[in-house]
Order: sequence, then C-alpha cells, then structure tokens
Amino acid sequence: MKVWGVDHTDLRSIARDLGLVVYNGRPEGRAYAFRLVPSGLKYQRKGQQLYTRKDGTTYRKRIKAVCYHGFRDFIKTTFDRGATRVQSTWGDWSGLTEFERDLSELAHRNVGSMVEPVEMIELCECEGI
Repeated sequence: MKVWGVDHTDLRSIARDLGLVVYNGRPEGRAYAFRLVPSGLKYQRKGQQLYTRKDGTTYRKRIKAVCYHGFRDFIKTTFDRGATRVQSTWGDWSGLTEFERDLSELAHRNVGSMVEPVEMIELCECEGI
C-alpha cells in the first residue's frame, strides 16, 4: 500500500489505534509504502496457506492479512487525517468520496480463485466490527 499526504508516524498511529501494524514501511518518492498487517485477532482475515516440507509432509500456516473491515477502517481514517491519495492492490483513490463509492465492489471482490471463488467480505473473522 502507498499513502500520500500523511506522515509515516501518523500512519503508524492510525494503525496502532485500529489494532494494525504498518510493516516494512519506507519512503517511495512522495508516498510512504508499506504492508498493513493485523497485530491481533481484531481484523484478522480467515485463511490458511498449505506448505510442503522437503520430506513431503504438509502443514498449514495462518495467513497474516487484514480483513475487509480493517482495510476499510484504516483507509477511511487515513483520508480523515489528510491523505491526498491511497493506492493498494485493490485500487487507487484520490479521496474519501472516491473510496466510499468503491466499497461495495471491494467487499464482493473475488480474492479466491476462478475454481473456488471467495469474496473478500466472506473472509472476515471480525464480524463487521
């Protein structure tokens, strides 16, 4: 994710207040780029990743990703604090109005596969906090 118009200390403060963490943050031009991750279970996204060891045995690891509601709340708060633009893999918004217009489409975006589609909103464990 990249955010323009908000200082990195403010971004970390917003994330901390919401129970999130700004991970691997770095300046990138006039923006601040980072990965947003949950710090607890509040905005934890459902899901596990299957891994295979060299000996052929498999195990699952929990996906450390923010759910739809955490993503929504973080970006709304970021715009409230003066962000001029927010860019992520889900979109590029130049204001809160533009972001709110896309919220319904974001909630129902397929984050699964074509064979096993799953909407972003279905993976929330926070129950719409």
